Amino acid sequence: MASLRRTPRVCAATQSFVEYILNFGSLDSNNTVGHTTHEMSHPKRKMDTHDTKRRGYSGCILQRASGAADRVRSAIVNRQTLTAAVTIFAAILVTTAAVPALVAGQEAVPASYYGTVTVNGDDAEPGTEIEAIVDGAVYDTITVEDAGTFGGSGPFEEKLVVEEPASGDTVQFRVGDVTADTTVAWEAGDVQEVSLSFSGVESTTSESDDSSGDTDGESGDDSSEASTSSGGGGGGGGGGGGGGAAPVTTTEESSSEASVEQQAEATIEQAATGEGATASFGSGAPVESIRFEQADIEGTVDVTTQSSTPSDVDPSPGTPVQVAEITVPESSINSAATIRMSVSADRIDTVAATADQLRVTRLTDSGWESLETTVISESADGVTLEAETPGFSYFAVSAVGAPTAVAQTDTASTSVESSITLDASESTTEHGTLVAYEWSVDGETLTGEQVTTQFSEGGEYTAQLTVRNDAGETDTDSVTIAVEADSASNADSTQDPEGDGQTDDGIPGFGPLVAVLALVALALAARRKQ
Repeated sequence: MASLRRTPRVCAATQSFVEYILNFGSLDSNNTVGHTTHEMSHPKRKMDTHDTKRRGYSGCILQRASGAADRVRSAIVNRQTLTAAVTIFAAILVTTAAVPALVAGQEAVPASYYGTVTVNGDDAEPGTEIEAIVDGAVYDTITVEDAGTFGGSGPFEEKLVVEEPASGDTVQFRVGDVTADTTVAWEAGDVQEVSLSFSGVESTTSESDDSSGDTDGESGDDSSEASTSSGGGGGGGGGGGGGGAAPVTTTEESSSEASVEQQAEATIEQAATGEGATASFGSGAPVESIRFEQADIEGTVDVTTQSSTPSDVDPSPGTPVQVAEITVPESSINSAATIRMSVSADRIDTVAATADQLRVTRLTDSGWESLETTVISESADGVTLEAETPGFSYFAVSAVGAPTAVAQTDTASTSVESSITLDASESTTEHGTLVAYEWSVDGETLTGEQVTTQFSEGGEYTAQLTVRNDAGETDTDSVTIAVEADSASNADSTQDPEGDGQTDDGIPGFGPLVAVLALVALALAARRKQ
């Protein structure tokens, strides 16, 4: 509706101005205005003569146009002056009109990234390929040349380049099938250093892994055969015991890399009351006893205590204190039981842990599972723990604790549509590693140790950070961001608050169109002068 109201006003103002110039702008041979001296000395009569043509036009516009024409006539001294003025005015108009088109025609400048990278806790090896992904599409790939870094900050150094996604799209980074937690918001021309970390990436030395796997498999087969023959010689109940002992030999060979510290074996005995069964290893042993809920379990239980988990098993959450593989008869692998474990004071002191930070975890097909852990006793010699388990495999006692979240920004304040970096790199965890960073700001959720965002309106915003470590413990922190309003948008609102084409300082309707018509009028006046 604003454009419909503006059009008649512009046309009226334009017509008034041009007619006035044409009627009063002609020059006689003496370079004076083409009206008689009598007319010039009687402005009232002159106004009456042209009253019909001016009827209905804005009085304000006519008066301003009249003053403008008088100034134009007095300024035009000769033809060269007018020609020069026309030429300069035309050049300004053409240049002004061309600038928006040139700006609109420019292509978006790509964003590029470089920085540090770790894979499975170590510096990425040369040859590691990192992909930049937006909405599932791979935009660029870069190969690590120097361990732990990719690309460089120099203007001629290689970088990961992402071209022309919609502004604000999230850029992700991937190695193999693993995507890093760190993400960035794409911005044209952005050159940003990022710190990437990838966990769970498959080893690039797949052939050697396969060969070692074959060796393990063969060993397992041999030991199985040996165990079977051993069991056959037992006779009666001894046969069951021999069957339970089969995995013990397998455990010794498969865990050789993990430095076996102690092995123990205990016979499963039914409780006198007929409720459950127990295998006891003695006070002070890494595993003191295992109490089964079932009563009809026969055989032996073997415990192999190791300094760490085998190389083909992911480390347990937190800081490992001790690791043990518990082997039971095959029929009891998924039997529920209560395990009592002892941890020496020396081991606890080594990892700078307290008794209440100790937790028992069990290895499953989907990873390490935390078990409900209770401190039974604590003395100068160590701590005794109990944990409920639904089955048997590897068990680890680890020190765990809540992390400490620290939320920061690269600047205390920013402006509308300007990028700001949210930084969680100062966050820590006493035991284990941080595995997740989640930001909540202005209704948006971002993930990554360092992320960028921007705001569309001025004001004060709170960015909340939640960090999680590998034991599942979390902590939160927040940071306040002051966003300054865009001064340009405020100026626009004060210049034309109603959108009707009128401003506080300008004349209604006077714009590029009127300027062009004024230029035409000046050219006609110059022609008449000739």
